[in-house]
Amino acid sequence: MQKNVRKIELGQTSGDKFMPGRRTISRTIDPCLQFVLTIIVVIIFSSCSSENGTTIELTGTTDWQNDTRWQIDTVEYNGGYIEIIHGFDGAFGLTVHNDGSIYVSDIWRGQVVRFTRDLRPNGWLGMVDGTSSIISGWHYNGEPRRCSEYGAFDMPHSVDFDKDGNIYVADYGTGRIQRYTPDGTLLGLFFDNPPSTNLALDGTANAYFDKDYNLWVSDFNLHRITKFDSDGNLIGWMGERTSGEATGGFTVLGTSEHSTSLYGFNKPQMVRVDRFGNFYVVEIGNHRIQKFSPNGTLIGWLGARRDGTITDGWAIDGLAGETDILGGFRNPVSLEFIQGDTMIIVDNGNNRIQKFTYDGKFVSWMGGKLGGGVTNGWETTGLSQGGNDPGMFLSPYDAIIYNNKLYVADGHNGRIQIFDLL
Repeated sequence: MQKNVRKIELGQTSGDKFMPGRRTISRTIDPCLQFVLTIIVVIIFSSCSSENGTTIELTGTTDWQNDTRWQIDTVEYNGGYIEIIHGFDGAFGLTVHNDGSIYVSDIWRGQVVRFTRDLRPNGWLGMVDGTSSIISGWHYNGEPRRCSEYGAFDMPHSVDFDKDGNIYVADYGTGRIQRYTPDGTLLGLFFDNPPSTNLALDGTANAYFDKDYNLWVSDFNLHRITKFDSDGNLIGWMGERTSGEATGGFTVLGTSEHSTSLYGFNKPQMVRVDRFGNFYVVEIGNHRIQKFSPNGTLIGWLGARRDGTITDGWAIDGLAGETDILGGFRNPVSLEFIQGDTMIIVDNGNNRIQKFTYDGKFVSWMGGKLGGGVTNGWETTGLSQGGNDPGMFLSPYDAIIYNNKLYVADGHNGRIQIFDLL
């Protein structure tokens, strides 16, 4: 494994993104020429400066297992490090297994990629492009075929595991959930024969199990959430009916539509359940988080009101609007519970991650700063800005905590960033 070290300025605006294709091409040129180019890059980056920038060391390692697509950078950050996995076209979904393996859904390549706990590529799921069209088992060679055929993925988004360790992949593009054994054997589709066409899934953005292994599905296109018990039996859906009335709980009757009202949803992206059984619905279309008790009673919503003020806790009335003010959201996409009574929310449209208490009080945020630079860990003031320097995000889609590390699916930067300081 070769390593190279270079200096960069976090606050600079170079417009140069980490593009997987550029890394792959660079490894095909003559080694001597590549060495010269590397020295030139070091000189260029070292000479750049920014008034708000922070100088860091970047160490890259390449050519793992002869797979030239992936590159790992290690960056000094806030007294610790960020490890960055490059090589994705669209890193949207992110899950860490109990054994430390990392599963990433690449929505634009139509594959789920697995990495070992030490960040080495360890196979992928999907359909192998070519005449054989292999769909089952972990693949270690070839390229994926992104399509809607059985066994392939069109736009895979989330990955989770049932009580037997089987793998569930929610594919937004096909509106279905595919099931695999731990060794990658394709078991088939989940809920592929609903008792009524009105109950069929459509636009499954995320599908996650709670601690009791009930499966919660965010039905993005149908503006509703659907719940199944631990045996895979349908409990029902929740949202607003086409008649304009909220279900007020789970039902198997009628059809749904988008809504700005409480108890209704507009493009729900994710559902998460806390240790008390309360469930939280992350809505892109309404720029808010709704919180419900285990029986489906509304506890309140979190975000910014349309007049620009922040709820500063769980509100029980009013309509939500988008904002860049801390404590509010522009297209929130995911929620994760962390140590104590705290949660982190990925604020996709604002290119940042925000931390809140269970009471809905804003705590702090991380990401690129407006005007240059990045937050020094978690900060409590300021506005965010998207970017491609380490520590910045560009349309992040998922963030989770595992083993005291923060993992972020940095969607439009095509990478996973792993922070060892929270």
